[in-house]
Amino acid sequence: MPADYALVSLERAVLDLAAGRRAEVRVLAEELSWLFAHQGLAPEALAALAVFRAAVAQERATADLARRLVRRAGGDKTKAKGTSPGGTERASHSEVEPTADQ
Repeated sequence: MPADYALVSLERAVLDLAAGRRAEVRVLAEELSWLFAHQGLAPEALAALAVFRAAVAQERATADLARRLVRRAGGDKTKAKGTSPGGTERASHSEVEPTADQ
């Protein structure tokens, strides 16, 4: 259940960011903090949530970043590991981690 909540929250963030609703995304990021204490959440999901919360805190979150994090957290149900639905490679951790120059 926590993994589903995290995934749906990231998917909602995609929509909110695309619509320019940054205030809602900040609230959403804060609401996700309880997931970090949950046992059994996949490391990929925790990493995606951490990157998302950091990007929101730095006001660098974008819809594209949130989409990539959905895939990283397990929302991409393609059979080929490491590929997106279009067959392209997924972003690596370093590609989705917000930096000062993004």
